[in-house]
Amino acid sequence: MNGSDRKFDQLSRFWMNRITGFVWLLIAAQTPSLHAQDPYLEALQDEAQAIVADSPAKQGRHKSAQTSSSSPQSWSVDSLSSQSGLPRKLSKKGFEQALKGSFYGTYMFYRQLTTSQQKTVYAVYKRNPNVEVVREKVVNLLKEQ
Repeated sequence: MNGSDRKFDQLSRFWMNRITGFVWLLIAAQTPSLHAQDPYLEALQDEAQAIVADSPAKQGRHKSAQTSSSSPQSWSVDSLSSQSGLPRKLSKKGFEQALKGSFYGTYMFYRQLTTSQQKTVYAVYKRNPNVEVVREKVVNLLKEQ
């Protein structure tokens, strides 16, 4: 084998290895079972969906979807504070369940707070059950961390 044939052989092996690796990468990227088992990706998708559901423009559609679901709503219309979406006079556990059920994005941030900060947010809710006020308090406390 002369020098140019050897160089050609090395180059062809180099490119074949690269192409083979690229093909395996494409196959792995198209395998849905690999993505479905990744809890980090699932958590990101859940948070992204919750943020969309939390946005004020989407709340009307989100609430109508909730009322049309088969699970009964445990809160009466009279118990809701005006313009808030949060029921009035809930226990701390009930407040957390309401956040989780209706404002999941806010709930995810709320969970990142310390226990004393969560108590502060609950106290804010008891004074003013408007979800916008609660969200603002959660964000401000997260900024302080």
